[in-house]
Amino acid sequence: LAATLFFALSGLAFNLLFPKFDWISEAVAVKQSFSTVIAVFFNMGIVILFAILFYLVRAYVSAALYLTLVLAILLLLSALVYLWLQKRGKALFERF
Repeated sequence: LAATLFFALSGLAFNLLFPKFDWISEAVAVKQSFSTVIAVFFNMGIVILFAILFYLVRAYVSAALYLTLVLAILLLLSALVYLWLQKRGKALFERF
């Protein structure tokens, strides 16, 4: 759930940073925008990063502790993105 929350908030942030308002149909805005590409690869990168990190530290840290740390990191990042959206989101949306 924490990963889903972070992915949703980061996707919203990318959509505000790289909007696509010149679309003809909704499919173009959803499937062919630069923000969608960034969000998909960024979120895949986060998952791959956590997997590689677990592979490197699995001999030293239990899986439960590692997942707890990942949970804390994702919740912290979600809170930071949420606060950024609260502070700058409206201004970014209104610039277009």
